[in-house]
Amino acid sequence: MEPSQLVECGVKGGAKYCHYVRGVSWSEEVGIRLGAAAGREVFDWLPIFGLSTVDVFRIIRDAGQSPHWIYRHLSRCSCSFCIFSSPRDLRTAAELRPGLYRRYAQTERRIGHTLSPTGRPLPELTGIAPACRLEDPTGLDRA
Repeated sequence: MEPSQLVECGVKGGAKYCHYVRGVSWSEEVGIRLGAAAGREVFDWLPIFGLSTVDVFRIIRDAGQSPHWIYRHLSRCSCSFCIFSSPRDLRTAAELRPGLYRRYAQTERRIGHTLSPTGRPLPELTGIAPACRLEDPTGLDRA
């Protein structure tokens, strides 16, 4: 499950509420949970969950907006080295964030475990050796 971001909390009609936003794509097939938790009703409202990627980008365009800039580079907006990323997206993320890539690859070596559910280490997935110094073309890499 993707990390949530707290958007708003308050009291309405005597009931406490909190609204969280999280990114989830339909293709990841994350279940919708409805139920009670610690005496509270919990709902996941996923208004675009059933839409295709083409439909989502059309809706954004029709609203006069632009998609997040990362979609010019990656197929999904997520953590730089998300375990759900494709090898192509991981390679692109390594090129955009070379310092962070080195730290992730070093962490995999240090802990003796990969971060990928495939069991393949980042250098194998990306084809980029962690010792290789990549230039940071974007200025995004603060690592």
